[in-house]
Amino acid sequence: MTENQEAVKAEETVKEETAAAAAPTEENAAQEEHVNPNLRKLEVTLNGQEIQDGITKELRRLAKKARMPGFRPGHVPFDMVSAMYGQQASSDVINKILEREANKAMRDAQMKVVGTFDAKMLEQPEGTNDLRFEVSFEVYPDIELPDFSTLELKRYLCPVDDEAVNKTLNTIVKQRVTFTTEEGRKAAAEDRVTVNFTGTIDGKEFPGGKAEKFPFVLGAGHMLPQFEDAVTGMSAGEKKTFTLTFPENYGSKDLAGKEAQFEIECVSVDAPHYPELNDEFAKTLAVNSVEELKNEIRSNIEREVQERLYQRNSKEAFEAAAKIFNYEAPTAIVQSEQDRMRHNFLMQTFGNADKKRVDAFPLELFAAPAKQQAKLGMMLSAIIEKNGIEATDDDIRARASLIAAAYENHDAVADDLVKSDRMNLASRVLEEKALEFLFSKAKTTEETLSFEQLSGMNR
Repeated sequence: MTENQEAVKAEETVKEETAAAAAPTEENAAQEEHVNPNLRKLEVTLNGQEIQDGITKELRRLAKKARMPGFRPGHVPFDMVSAMYGQQASSDVINKILEREANKAMRDAQMKVVGTFDAKMLEQPEGTNDLRFEVSFEVYPDIELPDFSTLELKRYLCPVDDEAVNKTLNTIVKQRVTFTTEEGRKAAAEDRVTVNFTGTIDGKEFPGGKAEKFPFVLGAGHMLPQFEDAVTGMSAGEKKTFTLTFPENYGSKDLAGKEAQFEIECVSVDAPHYPELNDEFAKTLAVNSVEELKNEIRSNIEREVQERLYQRNSKEAFEAAAKIFNYEAPTAIVQSEQDRMRHNFLMQTFGNADKKRVDAFPLELFAAPAKQQAKLGMMLSAIIEKNGIEATDDDIRARASLIAAAYENHDAVADDLVKSDRMNLASRVLEEKALEFLFSKAKTTEETLSFEQLSGMNR
């Protein structure tokens, strides 16, 4: 796939993910017309005499360096300097005074300003050289948390039992399978079968429909069920013809839903041999015994379950709470989130975020998810601030230790995380405590899931 094709495909993915929010509906049309609730306006007046004095001072500064044919540097007549640099000096002085006066006005108004301000010149007062401007800017809203007791939330639980440990252990054993060819063996589940096959549609071969000495393991899910069913029971040297219908959602659109005829020849059937589960096998995995191996597997599953539960619980709870959190994030915050999302998307998709990539994916593609994420961020910040939620040193250390438990030298890793990644550790702790706050306030019920159910929901 070429870079252009990758870019087009990736852009289509982003567009699909935001299509629902971007679709031209009556609701969206109404939103386009709505007034920004965070927008504020102030009027400021710039003293005309100060402006004129500032321009004169700036021109004198420029005159010291001015160069013009026929004059020595710094000796160009002032009126000529004024003609050359007057507009520049006027613009610089007015902008400098405007910035000062606008910032003073916003401070005096005791507003939590977000981002920069825009200015529009108003009609000049009669009989004066003063200049009037309307300054518009966004503020961070004064937030009152909604009544979260009206929420109905679900807290998912997933106990790690012996069954989950044994299934994982069985998977580890099966990953170390070896095969031996057995003459006359009839292909069965978990056997490795090698086949020659040719597929046709309406009597014509199609791309990817033919292979020689193609090996696969029956029951591993690498082939379509109808193909595996046809091969099951065959032995080396046996041939068969069968019909297969490709699923409607098959990866190749040219084949999806079509009926094909296959001619297949079984070349060989290999029987699987699994290692015996004993302490010697455990030692090949750098542990001393089967019991120690089980304990390690249990710890790994528990860490995975804890993270999956947090992602599932937090996603549902935060999104539900955001629906009754009636505040919009200021545009500057949303735009910052758009930048972050685009950068992360480009790094994950292409491994870089150079100008060519950035230009191919305009910020508008990330507007809807960025707006939602910014709103969630505002809500969580308000919950944390108004309820005095803190991330203590012990909390941060505990979070670091949980992550480091997956490493051999976990104490050293935890120490390094506390030093190098303290802000992210604290952020996660605060979010977890905010989640517990929501669960404590809402009508919360519990639902227990199996490990398979939890894994399936997080794919």
